[in-house]
Amino acid sequence: MSLNKMTAWSIAGLVAMALAAPVLAQGDMLSGADAIARRQELMTTIGGTMRSAGGATGDARLAAAQTIVDSFAEVGMAFPEDSQEGDTKALPAIWTDQGGFMQAYTTAVTAAADLLAAAESGDEAAWGLAFKDLGAACGNCHTQYRAN
Repeated sequence: MSLNKMTAWSIAGLVAMALAAPVLAQGDMLSGADAIARRQELMTTIGGTMRSAGGATGDARLAAAQTIVDSFAEVGMAFPEDSQEGDTKALPAIWTDQGGFMQAYTTAVTAAADLLAAAESGDEAAWGLAFKDLGAACGNCHTQYRAN
């Protein structure tokens, strides 16, 4: 199987896992303030890792991309209905426009998977493009679904 086919299948699998995780784990899903704290922790990890990954190379780049993918895989479980109130910057649109939010989330998950594939390939141009695309996906979601 070619690298491109393997990458495509890996991305499809990661997206499917990320989208299915909230449904499959409803019994284990966080609630209220615990969900807010966990999603803030995950977003801080993603943001901090992105800030440090820009200039990373080799194994550090691969580890950073994997951390981002792993964090995004869990983010989908951190927005239960009862976590709209409290110390959060999450906008009500997350719950009133769930289709739009899931589309933005899926775009980010796919962009994270693309970043990992670029890190695995060692292709500098692919890394730069994937890094830019992930930043755009994050920014788009934050613009629509996060208060400043």
